Amino acid sequence: MENVTMHVAQPEMKERRDRRRDPRLTVQPGVISSLGLTVVGQTLNISRGGLVFQYVASRERSSESDRLSICLTDRSFNLNLVPFKRIWDVAVPEIFSYDGITSRYCGVAFGELLDFQILGLQFLIRNHTIPADPTA
Repeated sequence: MENVTMHVAQPEMKERRDRRRDPRLTVQPGVISSLGLTVVGQTLNISRGGLVFQYVASRERSSESDRLSICLTDRSFNLNLVPFKRIWDVAVPEIFSYDGITSRYCGVAFGELLDFQILGLQFLIRNHTIPADPTA
């Protein structure tokens, strides 16, 4: 199967103080985040405290699920029932828009994680992110 790379524009956000405790790392292709069974998208970046993913929606907002799943497309990793709080969920119409269907970005903060979820998240960050540029 041919690899297709798509430039992903980040949503335009008002300038504000960054409140993250942990740095966000770019996720390698093949990491999927989902809210319930209806909202599934590509994970863009992740930290110990949360993540951002892009999805296609036919409704104004994503599902109101309170549990997040993170998995690999090759099915070798699956972290279910991750508690989270939605921080933002915005439409990005210039990337994809057609008669009520839009591309959206969703930023979430993880809730209180169980030990196995912390270990799973550490595994994912260690093995499926792109290392930060040390010269930046």
